[in-house]
Amino acid sequence: MATCRMEPGTPSPMAIEMLEEGRFFCVPMQVIARMQMHDMEMAILYNQLLTDALERNWKMKQVLAQCTALQRYQWFLEEYPGIIDQVNNKYIASFLGMTPVSLSRLRRELRGRQDSGEPKEESALQGT
Repeated sequence: MATCRMEPGTPSPMAIEMLEEGRFFCVPMQVIARMQMHDMEMAILYNQLLTDALERNWKMKQVLAQCTALQRYQWFLEEYPGIIDQVNNKYIASFLGMTPVSLSRLRRELRGRQDSGEPKEESALQGT
């Protein structure tokens, strides 16, 4: 499991676990800052990546604040296709701000709706 930190000498507040075989590359922030000072393309790339991360973070905050538990789960399925089969439900539940028991109930409810032909609930964030 890889860890990243923003400040040198401080413990990382997060860990990254890969779901599939691959490589993880971590560049110290001091190196990135130096590269930005000397290379305009690197500064532009960094700013674009930072903007993209901010947009994803904002979207996630909107989903957690504005959507029902079922809408959050449906959003997750659309936003992260295939992950549901690779990640333990307790991590998905935590990501979506609910308990594993609540997630299990939602999944069962959604399967019941699909079996009966009921339409799925509309997203509270249509068009965002």
